[in-house]
Amino acid sequence: MWKEEDLKLSKIQPWKDLTFIVIGQVLVSISAILIFVQKILEHRRDAAMLAGSLFVLLGVFQIVRSWRWPQKRYMPSFWCYHIYFWLLTLPLFLSRWLSSESFEDIYIMGISGPSFHRLSEWVFVAMFLLTLVDLVRNYRQEHE
Repeated sequence: MWKEEDLKLSKIQPWKDLTFIVIGQVLVSISAILIFVQKILEHRRDAAMLAGSLFVLLGVFQIVRSWRWPQKRYMPSFWCYHIYFWLLTLPLFLSRWLSSESFEDIYIMGISGPSFHRLSEWVFVAMFLLTLVDLVRNYRQEHE
């Protein structure tokens, strides 16, 4: 019925998407740090919401770009993007947005806000490393 050429799957080069994703991860990380270090916003909660918005946008970008990869099921970064977005970024962002309590008093899935944030940081590092691994692997496959 449909040929691969018709769907343009043969034209998709995941390593290009992965390059943009790595750049996005670095820029969002640096931006989040600068938001707090430079005290761009007066209130800490507002700064957290701004930084959280960047991570939500990054998560959506990663999922949308990776969804079209022909071999996505075999790429660890694809799965990590979903875990990071659905289980960490979104719950963290929504809990901060919907709660008027201090972040230290918030519990997300039974984990204190600060502990959940530390978990999120570690998973982000793992996601970054998996993205780099998939980037190198896909680049080599494309250029053999």
